[in-house]
Amino acid sequence: MTEQAELMLANTDETPVFKGVEFDEHVESWRQVNDSLEGHLWMLGAIASSFTTNYGSDDVGRFAYEVACSKRYVWQLSKTYEAYNDENCTRVQNLSFKHHTVAARSAEPQKALEQAHDNGWSTRELEDVVKAEKPKGSAKYKKNRKAEKPQEGDDVEETTETMVLCPCCEGHGVVPASSAKSIAKAIKNLAVFRKVSR
Repeated sequence: MTEQAELMLANTDETPVFKGVEFDEHVESWRQVNDSLEGHLWMLGAIASSFTTNYGSDDVGRFAYEVACSKRYVWQLSKTYEAYNDENCTRVQNLSFKHHTVAARSAEPQKALEQAHDNGWSTRELEDVVKAEKPKGSAKYKKNRKAEKPQEGDDVEETTETMVLCPCCEGHGVVPASSAKSIAKAIKNLAVFRKVSR
């Protein structure tokens, strides 16, 4: 990297100005800043985890106010850090902090991270996978699936229809892909009906 590319800030109170010229200077500088940001998120996670462990949930609101963020963000940082500060689950270096945050919500965070890495998933793609697994673990889902289970001797038609997250319940269930549009349309019509009837 040239000396010119390294001179990014004239003054920390000013908006940064990048003076790189070469393609590689841009790439390298981008990677350095991005790595720094990711490292800072893990450091914030360590601080949040320490705070929630030492002070508990009662003081999180006051702490969040003092550091100018939401309580939810403090908890999210803490939970993400704690999920990977365990010998059973390790960070995947090429994935972002956001990937780790999403995977931490999975029943198997390490497996989710490895799948995201191996398949080159964005955080949205990983989130879709994690959301899709949630209903299967819920008692309500198991109860409904049990009632639908075919009995011995029943004629069972095999299907390969794709299942998608239900638009009605915001991803807490799954429906056949062929039904998703009609369900979404029905929800929209219901919303319009509610506005008109008020």
